[in-house]
Amino acid sequence: MSRARAILAGFGLAFSSAMAQDLNITRAFDDLHDAARAQRQEAEALRRLQVIQRERVRRAEEQARRQIERDSR
Repeated sequence: MSRARAILAGFGLAFSSAMAQDLNITRAFDDLHDAARAQRQEAEALRRLQVIQRERVRRAEEQARRQIERDSR
């Protein structure tokens, strides 16, 4: 009887070890997914900042051009 229990305990450990590995793999994929999402969000934020900066430069150039036109009159 104790041998059967030992075998069952061995199967239980093997099964729980496999489940733990699956859980670790799942966590690793979740972490990878989160890191990829954070990188995409960071890239999108950078693109938005670039658009804002280009718009500011465009407005400043336009304002300078208008000022030059006013000064030349």
